[in-house]
This record gives sequence, C-alpha cells and structure tokens, in this order.
Amino acid sequence: SSMGSTDHLTTTEHSPGSVGSTDVYTTPPTPLSSSASTDECTAAGSIVFDIEEQSIQIDESDAVEDYVFVSVTAELTGDSGDTLSYHLVDNYEGVFTINETTGSLSLTADIDYDTTTTVTYQLLVYAESELTGVKGYTVVTVELVDSNDSPPEFPSAVLGPFYITEDSTEGTVVTVVEATDQDTGDNAVVNYAIIAGDDTAVFSIDITSGSLSVGENVLDYETTNDYNLTVLVWNTASPYYNNTVYVVVVVVDGGLLLMLFL
Repeated sequence: SSMGSTDHLTTTEHSPGSVGSTDVYTTPPTPLSSSASTDECTAAGSIVFDIEEQSIQIDESDAVEDYVFVSVTAELTGDSGDTLSYHLVDNYEGVFTINETTGSLSLTADIDYDTTTTVTYQLLVYAESELTGVKGYTVVTVELVDSNDSPPEFPSAVLGPFYITEDSTEGTVVTVVEATDQDTGDNAVVNYAIIAGDDTAVFSIDITSGSLSVGENVLDYETTNDYNLTVLVWNTASPYYNNTVYVVVVVVDGGLLLMLFL
C-alpha cells in the first residue's frame, strides 16, 4: 500500500525546453549556443559535474512531498569567482523540483507506485554560470521501487452459497477463493487458510491458489448441511497484511441438487 504499477515510461526524443511532458532526453543539448566558437568556450570555462550520470532508487514508502533524494554538484573551470545555479529541463508536470542554489532534487508531492503510470524518470539537469551563461548537463535516472503497502482484498465480504452433494469425494473443488493485491512482485504474493467454521476438517484449501475442495472427512447431510467458513488471506512479505472472507457452502443430496438446477 507512497512512482505505481509496473508500467514503464514510453520515451521519445526531442529538443530541450519542454516542461511538463514525460519525454526523455537521450542526448544532452549543446552547452553553448551554436554561434559560440571554441575560443569563446575556452575563455568562458566549462562546467563539470561531480558525477556525470547517476541512477537513484526511491522506495515507495519514501516517495512523499519534499523528500530530497539526491544533490547534484558541479564546478566551473577557469573562473573561480563565478557561481552556478541549477535547473531542471523537464520536471514531469511538476513532480520534481530542484534547489537552484544547492542542486538538491526533491519531490513536490506523494507518489503511489500502485496508481502511477510512470515508475522510471530521466531528469535532465543543467548548471548555469551566473556571469557567462555557460551551461553543463547531467542526467539523473530515478526509479520508484514498490513497497508492500496494500492489503489483499476480496471482491465481497461473503462468497457463495456454493452447493455440493454429500457424496462428493475428497478433492472435489467447491470454488476458488481469490484475493487481489495492488502491489507487485513478492509484495503481491498471498497465502490462504481456513481459520473457522470447519471444526471437523471437512474442507481443505490450497495455501497458494485458494482452491477450496472437499477434504478427507466424509460429508454428512443429516449432520451438517451448511458451513460458514472463514478464510484468511495474508501477504507473505512484511508487514504481512491480511484479510478475511466468509465462504458459505451448502451440502445437499444428489436428487435435491439436480432439482435446484432444473
């Protein structure tokens, strides 16, 4: 159950300057205007980032407003008296922001891995000389990592009734009890168990699939003709979220079952 789903970003190439799109810049733009000569670049100095490209993973539980996930720093060669300011070419519709003085990258809002359509972002950052306007570029790739923050859920609080005959043999499938989990990978893996309503162990449930079937003990219509089973589902990954559902099973004799469906 705080970027959602396992969808990946569709990328296109274009020139820089578009704010709010989800495009990815595969080639950093030219640091100086096309009219600047090599001599002018040398005279103005150049900007060198401490790390040319870097990749950052953010756990979904950390992906909250104002979370600072990395700082980018650069130096200007040739002019030690100059200062740099830091900027984003594309902030993904305001999801990211950068401190112009420190180069700290942070989030502007909470991001939920389970609901967002983008989990990988490529941020094009540039540092600019305050005196000369010289620019240098670096790329920060940000990947949102899913955390187990969604409990498994059933479609309703009560399932059934499901009808079986009292002569049903061991292994006869009654129904499949299935819960869904919005998380992904290991965080979405669940197990099932019957925890109440079956004192004589008449039924069995597959721990991984949720398939509910007749167990090894004999069904007896005259003794018990209806069961209200409580089925527990739980995550196998910490923090082990769980949920329950009632499953109603009705035992009938063969003739009555046939009449029910005629």
